[in-house]
Amino acid sequence: HADRALAALRPAAAPATGIAVPAGTTRLDLAVRLDSTGGSGPPPEDGTLLTLTLEDRYGVRYPAQLDGVPADGATRTLTEDLSADAGAPDGAPAGPLRIVGFELDAPSEAAHVRHYTFEVSSITARTAGGTTRHLAAPVSRWRAEVSSSGAGGAPGPAPVRPVITRTAGDARTPLSLAYDSGRLPPDPFGAPPLDVVHVDAASPPPPVPAALVTDRFAAATGARAGSGIEVPLGHGNIRVRVAGVVREIPTTGPSASAAGQETGASVDGGAVLLDLRSVNRALAAAGDDVLAPGEWWFYPAPGKEAQLAAALHGRTDIDPGQIVVRGELSRRLHRDPLGAGPQSALLAAAIAAAALAAVGF
Repeated sequence: HADRALAALRPAAAPATGIAVPAGTTRLDLAVRLDSTGGSGPPPEDGTLLTLTLEDRYGVRYPAQLDGVPADGATRTLTEDLSADAGAPDGAPAGPLRIVGFELDAPSEAAHVRHYTFEVSSITARTAGGTTRHLAAPVSRWRAEVSSSGAGGAPGPAPVRPVITRTAGDARTPLSLAYDSGRLPPDPFGAPPLDVVHVDAASPPPPVPAALVTDRFAAATGARAGSGIEVPLGHGNIRVRVAGVVREIPTTGPSASAAGQETGASVDGGAVLLDLRSVNRALAAAGDDVLAPGEWWFYPAPGKEAQLAAALHGRTDIDPGQIVVRGELSRRLHRDPLGAGPQSALLAAAIAAAALAAVGF
């Protein structure tokens, strides 16, 4: 049964991490301060670029780039407009949202190590109606790592890699961070080296993601229910557990077209279905980039298909050609069943039947 098979993919509830953003929030104001000592002169004039990482109710993470922060010790307010980023008035954030990370990008020093102190002294959530609420972080629930991008190639002092010296957070100060910059001579033929600081909400190790595989995949690889397999995702492989074997997965298989050509049964190696939230938890725990969805499937409640289709067609940020509605396609096929070519039309109908899903409707 499809529902029973899909239920095996759903991840177990995990402890909430990061900072909860109240429902109805349209804007976040962050009071931040960056200071530095040491170095061979004044800190870089461009400042340090700050990026906020938000996670929506589906476990999808979105980077929100804020302004640069000069290392002058002054407290300044940076704003993240959630409504604008979600495409208001057509769109709205898929809340509840959580702040699950920060990223700082700063030029490396060429000759001396610079000591940085970064602080998020407050985070204020604002609604469209003017209501404000100050947000707090759980105590010591951040983990940080720093790396250098771009290797210096010019002669100079021996390179020094950047290092985190302190990470903390509490109800009064959501994040307090200290790190020493790297010392990398610039490459005259490449981009200036950067120190990249990643701060993520700490969480327990995630369980191994579950997977459904088709019988063709099982036959080709020897996988079976309960076995573990390696799946290439992100910058490497992640290990998943086979929760079940199914005959077919929508939009895959010999009848699904790839690059305009059909895949014959003789070369079909099968397919693997994973839960995006589970995969992203595993990728985030490994320090890898998480995945963003490339398409959404909606399963509307009975009688709600037309309402959902109208809402999607009414959005100004969606190309109407990207919207496939089973009912509309079915009516076109009844009027002209062979006009678009029987095989491709029936394939589209099969895909559309699987592509309307209940994600918030």
